[in-house]
Amino acid sequence: MEKEQNPLSNDANWPLYFEKTRYGNPRENLVRVIDLFDKENFQGVCIDIGSGAGNDIGYLLEKGWKVIAFDPEEKSQRIIHERFSNHPKLQFTRANFKEIPWQTIDLVNCSFVLPFCEKDYFDSLMQNIVSNIRPGGRFSGNFFGLNHSWNHLSLVSKEKALSYFQYFDLEYINEIEEDKISALGDEVYFHNIDVVGRRKS
Repeated sequence: MEKEQNPLSNDANWPLYFEKTRYGNPRENLVRVIDLFDKENFQGVCIDIGSGAGNDIGYLLEKGWKVIAFDPEEKSQRIIHERFSNHPKLQFTRANFKEIPWQTIDLVNCSFVLPFCEKDYFDSLMQNIVSNIRPGGRFSGNFFGLNHSWNHLSLVSKEKALSYFQYFDLEYINEIEEDKISALGDEVYFHNIDVVGRRKS
């Protein structure tokens, strides 16, 4: 399988990506995890990593959640300020993976962002995520599998991805491999692993 360079490796393409996705729907995995919380009649605090154009933020705010959001890109900051200026339940900070100030939290949402973490920091990031989710709290996110076209990113096997969640009940796991067209119009062999898990009490 031929590997392809990810166009988002070029920092100049991130603003274009945000513009193309800013009116999109929230990610399905986030909708899934909020449905689980709704069944428990619970709205809490979410750390949203890699907020992009803010589509997941908008959904969380609509559902009554407080959101602590992080993205390193200036364009993301501008779009989120335009969309949610002065929203009382949103705190946005420009920060990369290593700069996130962790705290105990109800939900960590990582929509299509984990693969962009540096390979030598990936395990540390995952440890920070799972150790800061309170008992009864949840993780929602996805990993890129080993067959994904963009092999310069942090790709993991399904077994490796699930190994981070030894203290969680895994409520949803879905692995997909298919040819897709990215938001920037590039052909991609897409190998994705969606995970939703609830930390054990």
